[in-house]
Amino acid sequence: IHVASNKDVVAAVKFVEKFNLLLTVKTTGHDFVGRSTSADGLLVWLEGFNQVEVNELYTDAFGQTVPAVTAQGGAQWLDVYPKISPKYHAVGGNAPSVSVAGGYMQGGGHSVMSPSLGLAVDSVLSIEVVTMNGTIFTATARNNTDLFFALRGGGGGTFGIVTSIALKLHEAPGQVV
Repeated sequence: IHVASNKDVVAAVKFVEKFNLLLTVKTTGHDFVGRSTSADGLLVWLEGFNQVEVNELYTDAFGQTVPAVTAQGGAQWLDVYPKISPKYHAVGGNAPSVSVAGGYMQGGGHSVMSPSLGLAVDSVLSIEVVTMNGTIFTATARNNTDLFFALRGGGGGTFGIVTSIALKLHEAPGQVV
């Protein structure tokens, strides 16, 4: 099923539960061992569910205002990078066709920016996820904290289907001339 909204994802999860089917989640399909496909089950495909919004005045879970980018579950880095001002860096994937919120992020998210800014999951501010009972949760460092922790390194599709993610943007260092 090609989803276009959280409502579609919830319907897919409930369908799978009702008919006791295998569920697989695919964003971009960048998986060498084929975990983003399955036979005899339902594949939830997030491609095209890729709106991106940059907000320099995002309020995080602690009430602090930080620059951030929010991307839907099917967004790829090629959807994100052009929207970010040159004054910011995002800790993201080197391959522009990799999903922002899928296996890359949920697996930890190593980046060329990691030595100075940490893993990609260290920049996660909030995650919207549809769990396997069809419930939509928003997980942050202060709300649904166990889910927030689990989604930041537990592996893609392990705890639910991520439909949106907000990432802190980091100020780009000045250039030495």
